[in-house]
Amino acid sequence: MNSKKLRVLLVDDDPFLTELLKRHFEEEGVKEIIIARNSQECLEAFKKCDVIILDYHLDDGNGIDVLREIKSQDPNLPVIFLSGQEYVNIAIRSLKFGAFDYLEKSKLNFNKLMEVINKAIEQGKLFRREERLRKIRSFPSMGLF
Repeated sequence: MNSKKLRVLLVDDDPFLTELLKRHFEEEGVKEIIIARNSQECLEAFKKCDVIILDYHLDDGNGIDVLREIKSQDPNLPVIFLSGQEYVNIAIRSLKFGAFDYLEKSKLNFNKLMEVINKAIEQGKLFRREERLRKIRSFPSMGLF
């Protein structure tokens, strides 16, 4: 996806990290960067974005619960976990519940993050296209063809 059309939702309670990522995204020409500091703000804003960068630890909950809620409403919206938690079980759980990828903050590389975002966006497009085709095929032809 062209980054000039991309709308990114950053969900993290660390203002330093969100500002750093925001500046990188601005330099990349990202159209819109929405920042949510907690799960409530995320759940209010996620329908306006193309991809979500989600932290595990939030002041009012955890990213797994937020991920599950997002996926229950929009299973094709790409969510990328970016967390300071280096526990394998959290990474596995995030992927099990539909995260596109799990990246550790300590190993964060902005170019890698953009690469993952672009792959997630492309996969989301393919899933949406497949879903539309499935719906079209499920309609009875009513003898028109």
